[in-house]
Amino acid sequence: MHAAYDLSPIEEPARSEGCENVDLDATDWLEVSHFACASRDAEIFVGYSKSLETRTPPVAQFLSQLQLEPEMDNGWILQIGRDEMDPRDVAENWVRENKDVVDGWID
Repeated sequence: MHAAYDLSPIEEPARSEGCENVDLDATDWLEVSHFACASRDAEIFVGYSKSLETRTPPVAQFLSQLQLEPEMDNGWILQIGRDEMDPRDVAENWVRENKDVVDGWID
């Protein structure tokens, strides 16, 4: 969403212990949950099979060093979904424009 529109975040109280009480098991989870602080920052995790470390160590090392930020992912989704760009073109363009980031994943 932030990649598609120039949005300004709302001011929210800082996160603190107990500022959020979410009961996702409740049928009416939203009504019984309490939010009194900012949302947690989004996190992106890279998962791979543990056996990859013995089968293909360089690939496992690369994936363990890969760090994706929500802004990256949001931009890619926007280009592929809204702009209907070919995913391969999106990836190749991004790598070409962010060589320093990619190099950090390879070292």
